[in-house]
This record gives sequence, structure tokens and C-alpha cells, in this order.
Amino acid sequence: MPSSRSISERSLRVKSVVIALEITTGRNSRLATPIRRDVIPASRSTSLTGVLTIPPDIAEDAARLLGPEGREAFEAGLSPLLLRAFEGPVVHALGAERAAHYVTVLYGLLLLRRGHELEPLHEDLHAVIRPAAQCLDSEWGPDQLAADLGQLERWACVVRRAEALKIRSYKDIRRERYRYRLTEDAVAMLEWLEVRLAGRLEGRRRDSRDLLTDVLGHLKEGKRVLDRWRGGERDADTARRAIYLLTSVDDSVHALTEELLSFRSEMLIFVSRRYDVDSLRGILGWLDHYATVYLARIEELRGEIGARLAILAQPRYRRAFVECQGALDAERTRAPAAFRGGGRLRSPDDLLDAQLPFFAEAGQLRELCDRIDGSARSVLRKMQRHLRELERRSARLEDLRAAITEVAALDEDADHPALGRLVGALVASAHGRFAARRAPGTGASAPPMPRSHHAPVDRAAARRPLRPKSRRPEEVRALRAARLHALRGWVHESVLGDAAEVHLGEVAAAGALRGPEDPRRWMDVVRARHLGGARSLGALGVAIEGRADAEVTVRVGDETEGLEVPDCVVTRSSES
Repeated sequence: MPSSRSISERSLRVKSVVIALEITTGRNSRLATPIRRDVIPASRSTSLTGVLTIPPDIAEDAARLLGPEGREAFEAGLSPLLLRAFEGPVVHALGAERAAHYVTVLYGLLLLRRGHELEPLHEDLHAVIRPAAQCLDSEWGPDQLAADLGQLERWACVVRRAEALKIRSYKDIRRERYRYRLTEDAVAMLEWLEVRLAGRLEGRRRDSRDLLTDVLGHLKEGKRVLDRWRGGERDADTARRAIYLLTSVDDSVHALTEELLSFRSEMLIFVSRRYDVDSLRGILGWLDHYATVYLARIEELRGEIGARLAILAQPRYRRAFVECQGALDAERTRAPAAFRGGGRLRSPDDLLDAQLPFFAEAGQLRELCDRIDGSARSVLRKMQRHLRELERRSARLEDLRAAITEVAALDEDADHPALGRLVGALVASAHGRFAARRAPGTGASAPPMPRSHHAPVDRAAARRPLRPKSRRPEEVRALRAARLHALRGWVHESVLGDAAEVHLGEVAAAGALRGPEDPRRWMDVVRARHLGGARSLGALGVAIEGRADAEVTVRVGDETEGLEVPDCVVTRSSES
């Protein structure tokens, strides 16, 4: 029979599992706080499945911002409601220092989610992420994964839940007992990154003539599709085709504007920088395309496109567009999540109102063409300046060739004053400075203004403080006293000797004061006499007086290094 101890341990484990299940499901009112709807903040309202919901008090304003009244809602200051799209700081994972590791963990969870593993265990997640994470960091391990998951949980990217069947006891703190689930905000962020990356890979520039022709063709077909809709042919394909044609017109106009603006920016870059022949070839090729496509067909196509847009902007066709969008919205609601797309469809009225001013008589397309014409004239002016410079250089080369031919024909034995003037002019031209401004009709140009001088600006925001002293004040004072004591010994030994008073010149004449350190030490004696009120001179035990004939000098040091100092009288003080 099993012992009483084993039976008690088994009952304790079963009881802990039951308690964990009650805590997880919220059935134990003594150990877990039940979910209360009234304590959930209105700004962070969440459903039981973890999906972010919009509080009722702002749902109406959010619908206005995303609906046909989006412009009026924006002017009413409702655009900050877009921040309610995220429940927490989910996007912090993209700008963090360990963004690559965070995205690896999140994308691993997304791949498991797409395999219908919505809440993988910690050990399963570690097995999936380990190969990819070790490519980023060879020392990556379970501790790094736990730290990354903890940070992602604080940023509301993942949700952690304890697996009840994995709990061994109430003291179980192992990581393997947890499951992790991506939040809806994190899923939306990762899917947006995939769509954005795919868009960059598939992006291409189409021919501009196709853009204008496509706009006209879409408008013609759109009118025919709406006529069928208004005639009773109201199936899903007709509604989808009508909205597709209208949004395609908007995309073509956007691509057309982007192409024109990018071309103008290339011309402005060429004008503002040094002359580049390779860039000029590309600009001239695009100018030829612009002249043959836009200038030749813009008036023809713009008028017809404007007339077609005016027809579709009539109330009967606007109502048909709204009905088609309603049918398409209903179809998108029933479609799988992968086919719904990440963005919202703009209202037909918004799309039509955006295209009408673009193709107007003096609309945005005409303004863009005028701006490109101005930039093209700037390019031509730069080309003309460059050609004039080339002509000037060519003329200069011709003059030099003619002068060289003339010099070669001269007699080398005779003197030629013109040859000297030619060489002087040739050398002087290399150093000549000429004003870029042209002189007025009569008189010379005004002299240039003097160059202004600006004092340098100290850009240091804050000066660094002085470093703390490495020695104590007592040690510094003791070191100074030691230096004065050593200098005192040198003066009494090398200068005074056994005498009470000497002339510096006589000491130098006797062959003293010729050492390599004597000039430096005499400079220390001079500083002690002239600085600090000669307080340090008393510590040396001498007095120094200058001679009446101050022009007499004495050399302290050898012939290679030394000082020429005035002669003086050095007297031993009575205190020494």
C-alpha cells in the first residue's frame, strides 16, 4: 500500500492543478478577481478574446473620421482618434535597440499562428526561434528569449498565459509552464510590414503616356459599368468593377504627380550642383519624353478627361457609386481576413472631388507642368553658361597655340621684348581675379566690400569640470617645500660656495654654472625673486641685488644651450 506521505503529495499536486484551473477560468472568487466590465478603462476597452474594441462614446466620432465626412471630422479635431488603433506601445518594438531580435520573436509567433498554433508553449517557441536568433547572435539562449518576451509583454505585443496542466505545484516558476499569444495589434503591425516590403519589391515606374491613357479609359469604362448598374444589373462583379475603376483613376493620378515631381527634383539637383554630363543625359532624355508625351497630348487628353469626370460627378452617378461601395463593403465583411486588405476604401465622393480640380483648366496638372517648364529653363541656362565657358577656354587655347607658334619662329640669339611681355601676361593671368558682376554702362565697377570677420563661436554646450586633485593639500605643500629646499642647496653650493657674497659674473668666469640644468635652476631663482613679492626668495637664504651697470650680462649654461642674464650680486642672508 502507498504511504500516507505519497498520498498527501499526490493530493497536493491535484489540488494545485485545480486551483490553477480556477484561477485561469476566473471561477475561484477567493483566489482570483472576477472580470468586471465596469472597471475596464474607457480608453482601453478590450473584449474577452483580447481584441481591442472602441468605447461607445467615441465610436460615432471614429466612424465619422473614417467615413464620407472624413474632411469635416479632421477639421473638427478628431484625427487623434487614429491613436486608438493601438492598445499599447506596440510600435516601440520597431525602434528599439534590439529591434531585430524583437521582430524575430514576433514573426516566429506569427508563423506559428498561421499554422493554427495560436498559443505555443515556451519550449515550442524556443525551438522555432532558435535557428533564426542564433544567426543574429551566436550567444543567444533561453535567457535572452525570456527577456525579449518580457519586454514584448510590457509593450502589449504578446500576452502570457499559464498552462494549468504544466503547473507542478504552487511554487512552480518554470518558464515552460507559460503559453504566449500575439495580440491583434502586433498581428496588424507585422502584416503591415509584410505589405510594405512587398510594395517596395513590386514598385515600378510606368510610362507616363499609359497613365494619361489609362485614366481616360477607366473613366469611359466606369460610365458603362454604372449604366449597367443603374439598369438593374446589380451583381457583385459590377459593383467591384466600378469601385476598382474609380480607385485606379486615383492611383494613376497619384503616380503621374509623383513622376512629375521626381523629375523636377532631379532638374533642381542638377542646377544646384556642379555640371554633371551623366545627369544631363538622363534629364535631356526625360525632357524629350516630356515634350512628346505631355506637351503634345496634355491639352487633348486633359479636356476629355475633365469632361468625363464632370459626367461621373453628376448626382445620379454619385448615388450609383455609393451603392456599389455599399455592396462591396458587405462582400468584404463576408470575405476571409486575408482578402479584406489592411486599408479602408475611400468614399466615391472623396475620390471624385479629388480628381476634378487636378484636370481643371488651371488645375494642379497645369501647375505641375508650369513648374517643370521653369526648372527646364534653369537647366538650359546652366547648359548655356557651360557652353560659353567651353568657348572661352577654346579661344584661350587657340591664343596659346598661336603664341607658341610665334615664339617658336623667333630667333633664339636676338632679344625680343615682346617675348617677355607674353610670358609676364601668361603668368599674371593665372593669378588674376575678375569680378563676376558686369560694369555699368559708363564707369568702372564698384570695388568689393571688405570681408566681414566673425569671432569664433564657442560651441561647447557645457564645459567639463576640472578633474579632482590626485594629491592632498598637505602633499602638494610638502612637494613645493621640497623643491625650494633642493633649489636652496643648488644656490649655496654652485653659486655662493663658501663666500658670503659673490658677483654672478665672477662665478661664471670661474667656470661654474655650465651644467645643462643650471639655466633652468637660475630661472627658478629669478621667479622666486620677481614673483609673489619675493616671498620664496627668503626660503632660499639669499638676497639678490642688481649692479649699477645693467648692460653687463652673464651667460648661464654651455655654448649650445644657455641664458644671457644681467650680472647681479648674490648675498647670503643672515637667516641662513
